[in-house]
Amino acid sequence: MEIDGPRGPEPLAVLILRDDKAEAGAAIERANASLASHQQVRHWAIWQEPDFPLTSTQKVRKRLVAEQIKSGLASRSTDGSFGAMERIVAQLGAGAAQHLDPNTKLGTDLKLDSLGRVELLSALEDRYQVELDEAVFSEATTISDVEKLIREGTQSESSEYPYPRWQQRWPISWLRIALLYLLVWPFTRFMARPTMRGQNNMQNLSTPLVFICNHITMVDHALVWQALPGKIRRRLAIAMDGELLRQWRHPPRGVKLFTRLLQLSEYFLVVLFFNVFSMPQKSGFRRSFAVAGELMDRGYSILIFPEGERTKHGGMNPFRLGTGLLISQLNTSVVPIRIDGLWELRQANRHLAKPGEVLVTIGKETRYPRESTAEAIAEDLEKQVQAL
Repeated sequence: MEIDGPRGPEPLAVLILRDDKAEAGAAIERANASLASHQQVRHWAIWQEPDFPLTSTQKVRKRLVAEQIKSGLASRSTDGSFGAMERIVAQLGAGAAQHLDPNTKLGTDLKLDSLGRVELLSALEDRYQVELDEAVFSEATTISDVEKLIREGTQSESSEYPYPRWQQRWPISWLRIALLYLLVWPFTRFMARPTMRGQNNMQNLSTPLVFICNHITMVDHALVWQALPGKIRRRLAIAMDGELLRQWRHPPRGVKLFTRLLQLSEYFLVVLFFNVFSMPQKSGFRRSFAVAGELMDRGYSILIFPEGERTKHGGMNPFRLGTGLLISQLNTSVVPIRIDGLWELRQANRHLAKPGEVLVTIGKETRYPRESTAEAIAEDLEKQVQAL
């Protein structure tokens, strides 16, 4: 049978369990393991009777089943997300000793901190193949709210975040390095005239590394690239706003042809020159983390802007917890970097800096113990960059 979903009718499986100990969610997961993504069962209900109502010829009376199931769904969600959510929450270390109800709150009842809510969001995205906005997951969010978000979430058939690889393959990889030295290097030196400080902190460091930096303008990555040693410049990947990259790569319908071509050009140029990959701000974190780990396994260092957006007031924005979570999972050394002077140029609407007006400072390498929490890592890195 079908139910109404955010994109029209969606299939609903109706199950009869063998006994009270049977796990509907586990049965659905076993079935989904052999199905393609677009075929997978995302909604189900449990039929409480020993058997379905049958006709005289022993066929299931589907219309009667549909009416009763839809009646139940109208009063309370029975699509299976409730039981699955109980298992996910228990795996995260919260709610293991209690059963959830629709009014259970993520913060005050389950004691999920901001990082716990991010982990729950990521697990739900994987389980239900939807995109959920981190911003709506507050302490006051209830289980009922989460179920509603799942039902209304953007299905995975929408354009995925881009994780390009073509710019890392020969001969494009060599062309990229040549263009950086021939075009980006002289242009940045002429426009910004940056002073580099702390480059001695980069001596004798083992690569790959994670670099983190405050975010002021769209040329920040070019300044950081220029401040790094040559061996790191050649194998550097930069995390970029995944939502913006996706918009450039897959312009929305209705966008005029010239704008569409302009956005596609921006996408291919930024990928070609700076070897970027998506780091989404709202959803899809696990895929970006996996790509970052794969890049480091292949010898690439990574540059991240932990604020997630360019400053609008001149000061630093709080570092996002996702940076701390990524670094804790990568278990690698981190080097903080700070850029000063660009905000003043931006406020004065100047495009050329005088020598010494722009300063790029490289801090000392830090490696965090495995038991360090994501919150502690993000907080410490923010203090380090502030202190440079």
